[in-house]
Amino acid sequence: MKPFLGLAAIALGAAHIALAEKRHRESQHLAFVRLHGDLARDTAEDSRYTEIINADHFAHLDADGRAQMVTANRWVSLWSAMLRLGFITRASARQICDTFMQSEMNRSYWKLAADYRRTGARDRHDERFVEIMADAYENARAA
Repeated sequence: MKPFLGLAAIALGAAHIALAEKRHRESQHLAFVRLHGDLARDTAEDSRYTEIINADHFAHLDADGRAQMVTANRWVSLWSAMLRLGFITRASARQICDTFMQSEMNRSYWKLAADYRRTGARDRHDERFVEIMADAYENARAA
């Protein structure tokens, strides 16, 4: 009887750990979505952010183009973080990036941002994401 109780206790402990991990990942995901929503709202509401958008590297674009560049940057940043935290796989990141690069404006964004993201990569996670984006960019240009 004692071995059975021991096994049951181990099974219950493992189930508790699995559920706690799942809850933690779900709360991380929710926090991620909230953060992204907060960034979008704050950028839309605060005129100080438009000064950043009007910086020299976006000066050649009209207001709509600058807004599209900022939106593209937000999505790329979100996907990079989602890949880092395991919310998307490398395969799904490739699909997302391939779809993203179908837009000429998004390719223009990557042309401007690629070197910055490559040199600013903090670790292998960032480097992998930059590689995925670069591959998607090259594939879109070749098509």
